[in-house]
Amino acid sequence: IEDETLRAILIRSFNRMNELIEDLAHVELVTMHTFTPQKQSYKLSEIFEETKKMLLKDKSFYKLEYSDEVIYTDKSLLALVLKNLIDNGIKYSSDHIATVSVVGNKIIVKSKGQPLKEDLSYYIEPFSQEEKRSSGFGLGLYIVATILEKLNYTFRYRYDAKEGENIFEVVLD
Repeated sequence: IEDETLRAILIRSFNRMNELIEDLAHVELVTMHTFTPQKQSYKLSEIFEETKKMLLKDKSFYKLEYSDEVIYTDKSLLALVLKNLIDNGIKYSSDHIATVSVVGNKIIVKSKGQPLKEDLSYYIEPFSQEEKRSSGFGLGLYIVATILEKLNYTFRYRYDAKEGENIFEVVLD
């Protein structure tokens, strides 16, 4: 296509379609009744390496702070959870940076910005978005919550008004 504007629009459209197809494939996978996570022992570094591969973002957009302990989990599923939380942190934060830390049995994803307008339960429903014209499809937190339920982990949200941070916690029960 010779028209650069039209070409850019088509490329963005195809990229968004690919994102939607990937999201729907993940939804299909984790909502199957017969689906069982494949848990094994993994070092946190292995999980974060898998997450980095999925992110396709420059490392300057996120910070990882952790000790390299071993956890019993499904590496691919937990990496997908972290990818979605980091993507959201980057996309919706005021500075476009997400920070991930591990404290005890919690993986914490923080980002600067305004608090969520609705309760977390609203956002874990499929196709729910803060702004209907936002860049996402409203599936990210639904995928996160569904995977965490399959892994028997707890998902929590809070806002730190003093720091101006949205904080999402994955509690490894």
